[in-house]
Amino acid sequence: RREQEMDRLKLCEADVDKRQRELSLTEERIKRMEAELERRHRDIEAFADRIQKSRRELEEKQRDVEAGAARVKHQEEELERRLQKCDRNDELLEERKQAQQRRETELALA
Repeated sequence: RREQEMDRLKLCEADVDKRQRELSLTEERIKRMEAELERRHRDIEAFADRIQKSRRELEEKQRDVEAGAARVKHQEEELERRLQKCDRNDELLEERKQAQQRRETELALA
């Protein structure tokens, strides 16, 4: 009877040892998983930072494009104003030439 108790005790101790090894393995797996989760979390944060940086750069480029478009529009308006002034000057020059020709014609006839 005592021998049977000793055998059962040894079996129980072996079972406890086995369960402790399993528990240790499980704890190691949990630590590896936690480390992997932390790494993934850092990766996600780094990715979010890159997205934010790209968004800021894109917004800056958009402002540059808008400012460039405003400058081009202003230059187009300035060129249009100058073109109208040139057209008006051409008209005035043509009127003066015609007036000069009329005077010359009148003088030639007089």
